[in-house]
Amino acid sequence: MPAGAKAALAIATGYVVLGRDLLPDDLPLLGGLDDLVVVALAVDLFLESAPDLVLAEKLAELDIPREAYDRDIAQIRRLTPGPLRRLIRRLPAVVDLADEAWHRSGLGPRLRTWITKEDSLA
Repeated sequence: MPAGAKAALAIATGYVVLGRDLLPDDLPLLGGLDDLVVVALAVDLFLESAPDLVLAEKLAELDIPREAYDRDIAQIRRLTPGPLRRLIRRLPAVVDLADEAWHRSGLGPRLRTWITKEDSLA
């Protein structure tokens, strides 16, 4: 699975678990709706990024017909706003660019060295 798709799923999980929402959960109906939309978009993105062979294998393991899966995904996409879906679809590319920039910068090894030196002084 692409790292960006995994990151989107992790971010969505963190959004739901941490409770720092765009709409407070104590608002009737709307409070939980933003959590549902974030999770639905992240799962859609994750599943869309899955290689076809992996997806087919997992659907077969779970005894889910491909037609039923496609129908459910289409319904999720119809219920979520298009601009929001397009924004979320860009997230994996942004994560991949950030990861690439981090590795090119060489900050990872320097940060590890700095942390190790700090730990050895304590």
